[in-house]
Amino acid sequence: MGFFSGLKHIGRRMFDVRAWSDFDRVRDTTLFINDSIKKLITPKEAAYSETLEEAARRLNLSQDDLIKKRADFFRLAAFMGVFATLIASYFIYLAVHGYWRGAMVASSLMGVCIALTFRYHFWYFQLKKAKLGCTLKEWWLEGVWGRS
Repeated sequence: MGFFSGLKHIGRRMFDVRAWSDFDRVRDTTLFINDSIKKLITPKEAAYSETLEEAARRLNLSQDDLIKKRADFFRLAAFMGVFATLIASYFIYLAVHGYWRGAMVASSLMGVCIALTFRYHFWYFQLKKAKLGCTLKEWWLEGVWGRS
């Protein structure tokens, strides 16, 4: 083995990007993250569909219980909406004054509040319409904008 062949061998080992970057592990992790995101985004099919009356019967809920739940969901949606608005104003204050770490925390909290507002209002809307399995389009047009 000559001097140049030894340099060639060392050069190959030094510049073998696939080996020192652990390409296989990076590929497997990327595939795992990709599959996880697909599972999160793809909605699960319901095992069975039932009407609100059937679900109320199965859960032993009376009409008064459903009315109370509907009012509770509306109250929770309104509370979370107001809370999201307060946090949004605090976020603007923090961002204007350059407190970026606090602004990032406030934006995260605001996102959680907005998500909970949506959840509770969507449940309220389904109980108001007496229909389970409403679509987002129905909720947006009828529940938010009041159109039929």
